Amino acid sequence: DGSITYTTSSGDAKTDPADKVFKIILDRDPVLTAGEEAFVTSKWDVAVDSYLKVVRGGDDWKRRWSIPRLMIAAEQSRRFDASASGFIAMVKLDAAASATLRPTPPEGPGKLLDDVVKEVTAALRDSNDQQKAALLSFALELHRARKDEAAQATTLEELGKLSGALENDPELRGLLA
Repeated sequence: DGSITYTTSSGDAKTDPADKVFKIILDRDPVLTAGEEAFVTSKWDVAVDSYLKVVRGGDDWKRRWSIPRLMIAAEQSRRFDASASGFIAMVKLDAAASATLRPTPPEGPGKLLDDVVKEVTAALRDSNDQQKAALLSFALELHRARKDEAAQATTLEELGKLSGALENDPELRGLLA
């Protein structure tokens, strides 16, 4: 809900707006703590690596905290793969909230985009319709960047099968049009 509740080192319980928290230090989570330290000291590559570990295996609240920070660190270190992983993780947590985090793929075919397409494909396997709509829309952007017209057509067909998701999403209706 935009706030974070925590216990200070002196034992006091506090609640603050999440956007006012500078960094989190958790005695029992050295990976998140390392990511936070790297983030606030602009060590972007270290922050990316730490946040990716949290995003791929942490508690939901840690993932929600880490994903936006991962996106910033990934942009700073020019790691589209990490941005894509963060976006995909956010889609799985909260598809509606993920829309503002979708990264723009670099242009041209290559292994980087191929690997991200594989990650999106894997995430689609156990997704609900709202998640599928967000992931397929991202996949369509990836295929456009890769200049893969056959994959674009297939992705548009898959989007067309999500009629329930399309009712509330003018962007997807526009893509199909």
